Amino acid sequence: MTTVNLVEYREATFDDAKEIHDIVKKTPGIDDNSLYYYSLWLKEFDQSNVVAVQNKKIVAFLTAFRKPKDSSTLFLWQLAAVPRHGIPDLGVNLSYYLIDNEIKKNLRSIEATIDLNNKSILYVMKKLEKRYNGNMHMEEYLSEEYLSGNE
Repeated sequence: MTTVNLVEYREATFDDAKEIHDIVKKTPGIDDNSLYYYSLWLKEFDQSNVVAVQNKKIVAFLTAFRKPKDSSTLFLWQLAAVPRHGIPDLGVNLSYYLIDNEIKKNLRSIEATIDLNNKSILYVMKKLEKRYNGNMHMEEYLSEEYLSGNE
């Protein structure tokens, strides 16, 4: 657990699923998976998900997992925050918290799928690239037919 600017960063737990799901429901552009999904995710992938807490409420979360075929790669899945939280670099600091902990466990690379129109996530990725001396490479992961809204 780390505290920065009165925000506590910690690993997410199964008990956080409802609050995380509530944030997702209020976040445009993020896939709204079910409460069951987040409960299952936090129960089974409990070591690679983090939350930011302020005044005993979750204000942001980041879900991620180690790739099964390459356990040295962390795949960042979803990053979201409550609207108008007013916390500078919240998503960046939450990402740093997770990645700094994962580096201690043999992390060698980071992957993510992002919407190139999402300026916030591009900002986070550029900050990660700079902090960890990375080399961002972009390519299509899945074609548009697999994206939300195209069912």
